[in-house]
Amino acid sequence: MLVIGSFDNPAGFSSSLCAGLPFCFIFFLQNSNWKRWASLMMVGIIISAVLLSESRAGALSIISAVLLLIFIRIERHKIWKTAISMIVVSVMLIGLYSLKKDSADGRLLIWRCSLEMIKEKPLLGYGYGGFKANYMNFQAKYFEENPDSNYSMLADNVNRPFNEYILLITTDRQKIIHQKGKPSKR
Repeated sequence: MLVIGSFDNPAGFSSSLCAGLPFCFIFFLQNSNWKRWASLMMVGIIISAVLLSESRAGALSIISAVLLLIFIRIERHKIWKTAISMIVVSVMLIGLYSLKKDSADGRLLIWRCSLEMIKEKPLLGYGYGGFKANYMNFQAKYFEENPDSNYSMLADNVNRPFNEYILLITTDRQKIIHQKGKPSKR
């Protein structure tokens, strides 16, 4: 049996699908029956594909879009909307964490080690490619200090922090600031 595919994180795939979801809602609200049926079929395909990809970001996006549509369409008091939102968000976070617990714990390890990187060089970062060049040293230090950590089975060679804000903070922002005022060399 031949298995092919990207075997990459499904977040990009699911985000592309979820970007079309609001348009399906717009077509569903129109008076044309065929547009309603077509939009329902597209919503079914999008939700099925995202669920089959097991993308937590995609599931969160779908639930957020559906909640937004419900809150726009249903007139209720603000307190009820806030209470329902808090309950749904809490259930979502617990459910999405439980969906891929090891993956979520692995990200928590990456973010914990990244925080140590930021503490060491909070203003200038580590330069271009600094995260990739320095992260593994911080992960090794974490495991030296915590040899019985539950994260030990989740450790891997990490090239990106899976968070663009953390990546920005750990790179050399000073270089970016100085290059803004200089003309480009051509």
